[in-house]
Amino acid sequence: MEMTEIYEAIKAAFTEKSGETVRDDGDLGIRMQVVAGELAELSRQVEFLEQQIFPHTATGEYLDRHGACRNVVRRPAAGAVGKLSFESSVSAQEDITIPEGTICTDSAGSGNMYVTTREDILHKGSTNVTIPAKAEQTGPETNIGAKQIDTIVTAIPGISKVINQENFTGGCDAEPEEVYRKRLLQSFLRVGNGANLKFYEDLALNCEGVWSSKAVTSSDGNSVTLYISDLDRTTPDSLKNTVQEAVNAAKEVGTKVTVEKAQYLTQTVEVDYYAPYHESELLLRQKIADYLSEKLLELQIGENVNPYLLFHDFREVFPECTDLSFIEPFGMIEVKDNQIVKPGEITVTLKSEV
Repeated sequence: MEMTEIYEAIKAAFTEKSGETVRDDGDLGIRMQVVAGELAELSRQVEFLEQQIFPHTATGEYLDRHGACRNVVRRPAAGAVGKLSFESSVSAQEDITIPEGTICTDSAGSGNMYVTTREDILHKGSTNVTIPAKAEQTGPETNIGAKQIDTIVTAIPGISKVINQENFTGGCDAEPEEVYRKRLLQSFLRVGNGANLKFYEDLALNCEGVWSSKAVTSSDGNSVTLYISDLDRTTPDSLKNTVQEAVNAAKEVGTKVTVEKAQYLTQTVEVDYYAPYHESELLLRQKIADYLSEKLLELQIGENVNPYLLFHDFREVFPECTDLSFIEPFGMIEVKDNQIVKPGEITVTLKSEV
């Protein structure tokens, strides 16, 4: 309750029982206002605790504490990982050490730095060596395409060139609160017991870089296929191999569990956005497209595309919006157990009135 509401209730009760009128600027009125202020603060604290006591409504660190009780940890922000190939213009005349922490970047000027995660050697007589590396920063902006990391920041005598032959992937922001809450609540509904499908799904999710997992039993019931995907829907073979090794080490004896990449179902989106005015049409269209893309990326393996859910909290981000009309998809898009949605082309048309 608000302080004013409590104060008026105290005044009314006092007047009813005593027959005396309380002046707001009088001594008694001021004392009542102080008491009302304290009661209002207690009321806010009680409401806050009521919100935090259940995982359905808890926020921030309190939601994380609920997750800790279920061994469901919020995924932190991560930087992209991949491999860097260091090259010499001629065969090395002697062993050249590439230190751990060697820094490279791209000449396009993204500002992201990529560092080697172990020391390695370009051996005498060789012209190149490939070393695992990761981004120093975190976030999806650290993901970068093949052959774009081409600049050595930490000079190494004898090394003339660096290149990433494959994409750097896995960079992402910290797991959004509502996505984390959804995953936590699912842990109450489906509990891993060391042998069931949920156990293998949790095992995969505990591997760094895995965003979504779904275990499916074969039609004859003799084997399990565990489908996985990273956040940006690129899932390198190295991640699949890492999960397979973890499964092999933990699965029941005699159980066949095969890890496979989820198939990507590209979903185009076309919407009409209605609002009374548009300050910057180009920027607004991009913001809406980014929002819808993020919502699609939050979907898990086997989770259907529901335009209503995509629009669920849209007005919290775009409060001036009066309506969002989906041209495509127009209705529910069903997704198979081995598929995960990947954002395709997103078209936003701005409308002034419904």
